[in-house]
Amino acid sequence: MTIDCRVPVGDQLSYGLGDLASTPGLHVVSSVGIEAGFVSPPIPPTPFGVRIEVYSDTVEVATSDASLDMSGPGGTIGLGAIQANNIPPTLGAVSAPDGTEGTPIQFSTSATGPCAAGATYSWDFGDGSGPGHTATPQHVYADDGVWTGQVVVTDETGLTDTADFTVHVANAAPNVTVVPGAPVTVPWGKPLTLKAQAVDPGAADQSTLTYDWAFGDGDSIDNGGTSATHSWSVIGDPSPTVTVCDKDGACTVKQFTVHVRKHATELSYTGPQAADHSSIAPLTASLVDEFGTPLNGAPVAFAVDGSPVGTAMTDASGRARLDYPVVKLAGAHTVSASYVGNPSKFEASATAGDPFAVSAMASELTYTGGLKGSPNKAVTVSAKLVDDLGRPLAGRTVTFVIGSQQVSATTASSGIATAQLKLVQKPGFYPLTVSWAGDAGRYLGDSVTLQFSLNKK
Repeated sequence: MTIDCRVPVGDQLSYGLGDLASTPGLHVVSSVGIEAGFVSPPIPPTPFGVRIEVYSDTVEVATSDASLDMSGPGGTIGLGAIQANNIPPTLGAVSAPDGTEGTPIQFSTSATGPCAAGATYSWDFGDGSGPGHTATPQHVYADDGVWTGQVVVTDETGLTDTADFTVHVANAAPNVTVVPGAPVTVPWGKPLTLKAQAVDPGAADQSTLTYDWAFGDGDSIDNGGTSATHSWSVIGDPSPTVTVCDKDGACTVKQFTVHVRKHATELSYTGPQAADHSSIAPLTASLVDEFGTPLNGAPVAFAVDGSPVGTAMTDASGRARLDYPVVKLAGAHTVSASYVGNPSKFEASATAGDPFAVSAMASELTYTGGLKGSPNKAVTVSAKLVDDLGRPLAGRTVTFVIGSQQVSATTASSGIATAQLKLVQKPGFYPLTVSWAGDAGRYLGDSVTLQFSLNKK
C-alpha cells in the first residue's frame, strides 16, 4: 500500500475490510491410489531391508459438483499514525553548459526519492539575479565570466538536496548600426553627422562601450561619442569606420560608404542686352555654388550667337567681366556664358541665350573745307567723318554738293575726305551739302548743309 506524500503527518491510518457474501461453485473428484510392492530381507551388514515398488496408479471413483456458501461481516484494522517521511530527494547530474553573455543558457536537472515527484527547484545562478523555479530553466548572463551557482530541490515533505555547478560564459562583441545608412551623399566641405547605434549582448557592458571614428581621409576621433560630425574636403568615396569596443576588449568594426560630391553651380548673365555695332559691350556674369557662395578665380566663357568671344575670370564676388568689341551687324542676336566646372570641386553650368540686340552706330560728319570760291576756279572741299565714339571712319565715301555740282572723296585713316571742285556756276549763294550714306548694319549715315558763297561778299 502506497501513502500519498501530501497526507499530513500524524493522521491515523486504518485498513478496512467490507462484508463478505459469496457462493463459489465446487467441483469434487474422488479417486483411489493403489500401490503394490515388497520389502526384501536385510542384507548384512545393514539391519534394514529394501522396499521395492512393483505397481502404482490412481483410479477415479466419483465426481460431484456443488456450491459453498461463504459469508461474514467486514471490519477495520487500525494501523497507527502516519509517520514523517525520512528519505530525502536525491539530485541527479546538473546540466550547466558553457554559453555566451546575452544568449539564454539551458540548465536542467532531476531528482529521485519517495516524494520527489512533486518537488520544487530553486536555482541560484551566481550572478545575483532572481532564482529559477523549474527543473529546466533558461538563464541569460549579463556579463562574461566563470559563474558558480547552486540548485536546491525540495520534495513535498520539505526534505531537500543541494548541488553546485559552474558555468563558463564567453564575452560577445557589440552589435553596431550606423545612421544614416550607407551609402550617404554629402557635398564636399559640408558637415555630416553620423550616429552609431550599438547594443552589447551583455547588458553589463553597455555603459562601458567606447567609440573610435576614422573618416577615411586621415582624420579620426579616438574614444569619441555615439555620434560624430565631419566634413570632407575633396570629392570621392571614402570608407569611414566606427570601432565599438566593450570593457572586455570585444570590438565590432562597422564600415560604411560616404559619397562626397561636387557642388552644383549657378551661372547668371548680368550684362547688357543691347549695344551698338563697333562699341565695347561689358559682358558680365555671376557664378555661385548651390549654397550661394561666390566662386573666385573661375573661368567664364562668353559667346555671341553661340560663337566664343572671350573668357574672363571671376573675382571674389563671383563676377566675371569681358569687354566685347561688337562686331555683329545690327539685328537680333543672343549672348550666353558658360563655366566648364572644376574636376574636384564644382559642376559645370551655363546660361541660356539671352537676347542681345545690335544697332547700327551713329556717325558724325563735319565739313572742314572752305565756304567761298570764284567762278571757273577750283575750290577745296573737305569733311571729317567719325563714329559716335569719335573714332575716325576710313574708307567711306563722302559726297559734296555745291549748287548743281558735286564731287565725291574717300575718307583717309584720319577720317578726312578731301576733293577739288571747279565751280562753273554763276556768282551767288549756293547750298553746300556734305553727306555719306552710312554702312548697312554698321553705321548710320549723316549729312550737313551749309551756305557757300560764289564770288559774293
